[in-house]
Amino acid sequence: MLDGDRYVKLDGAKERERLHVTVVSTNPETLDGLRAYLKSADVDVRCCRALDVASADVCASCRAIVLFPDDFPWDNVLSALRDLRDRRPDIQAVLVTRSPKQFHRVAESAPTSLVIVTKPAWGWTILDAIHGRVDADTPKRDRDS
Repeated sequence: MLDGDRYVKLDGAKERERLHVTVVSTNPETLDGLRAYLKSADVDVRCCRALDVASADVCASCRAIVLFPDDFPWDNVLSALRDLRDRRPDIQAVLVTRSPKQFHRVAESAPTSLVIVTKPAWGWTILDAIHGRVDADTPKRDRDS
């Protein structure tokens, strides 16, 4: 069993509950490619191009949000992360960025689980981050918990 996976009992057998993820980027190729990859991994994916809509409208069943912060103004990203923290402190936030050091300070002060993945990133790397298995760019606070 992967850490963080939830199982439900159906007809006496254990079956993994489908993972729900929201992906936020302004790049159509990023959204299409990541959606296709995650769907092939049996992940339910919702894509959004508007940062404020994504942080305000994350569905209750969503377990992770994958955000490409380089697509948006810095202040908007910080505001969205604060909103997400306030509305859904239980959600796994994955930031995929060319500037990971810029977000380490934010991650260390964030009460929500935040994983930073350096661009370029393959779909499997992002999926591992969603499952909490990426270690390289994750701030120490998240690795030790």
